[in-house]
Amino acid sequence: MDQGVNVTDYRCEQVNEECEGFAYKAEMRKIREESVLADSFLFTWGDGHDGKLGHQSEESLFVPYNVTILQRLRIKSCALGRKHSLFLSAEGTVFACGNGQYGQLGTGSALDFRSTPVHVQGLQKVRQLAAGDYHSIALLEGGALYSWGSGSWGKLGLATDSNVTAPRVIAALTTSIVEQVRKRRRWLVEVACGSHHTVCSTFAGDVWSWGKGLRGQLGHGAMHEEYSPRLVSRLRKQQAFKISCGRDHTLVLCNGGILYSFGANGEGELGLGDSLDRS
Repeated sequence: MDQGVNVTDYRCEQVNEECEGFAYKAEMRKIREESVLADSFLFTWGDGHDGKLGHQSEESLFVPYNVTILQRLRIKSCALGRKHSLFLSAEGTVFACGNGQYGQLGTGSALDFRSTPVHVQGLQKVRQLAAGDYHSIALLEGGALYSWGSGSWGKLGLATDSNVTAPRVIAALTTSIVEQVRKRRRWLVEVACGSHHTVCSTFAGDVWSWGKGLRGQLGHGAMHEEYSPRLVSRLRKQQAFKISCGRDHTLVLCNGGILYSFGANGEGELGLGDSLDRS
């Protein structure tokens, strides 16, 4: 079976480094692609279970391979879930592969399995993708937000915990485009996913979050789930412009370089000098 274009000629160097008094070795791998590719330079490698690498098999790959089925498309970004992968083309279309047991592939079918990327219908002019463990989010150019996949803990923002097998607009965050432009508020500019929670930011610098909140990762001062998007009131007027999520914690970078963190902190992931969760 054709696995795609193989990457050859690995030249490895063992580099001795020292950091904070601890010596360690880092392996530098210089990779040269010897084959001429058409238009795409999308490579995947690693754990191939569930077909999430997109190479028509579940084989794990220890070196990068070109995803040949997408070679004629310009892929500008990817979002990776626990068992599925999402790919965004430069034209704003979405492709998915892997295990769709909760509908996270967006094909309209539960218990779906695709070892090669398939086109996700119903989405056009997508600007950004995000993926949690078992759910998927798409932010469109016009500011509308779509979700699909596992609905547990309310992480789809659809006021329910039901699974959804095809992209569905999050109505609570969507008003008319004219209204969004006029008020210059609630115009969504970025979205991020943790394992079971979702966070987005707006043109005005506000932050909204929903889903699992048992470790405080939603930032609402409480530790429970939210089934619909809720404004993080403590960050109002802080001009958030960059958000990122870990498994159960959230980081928000605001104007002036101020970084806020909240959620799980058992391993010090919040950077606050202790191991206490914050909400």
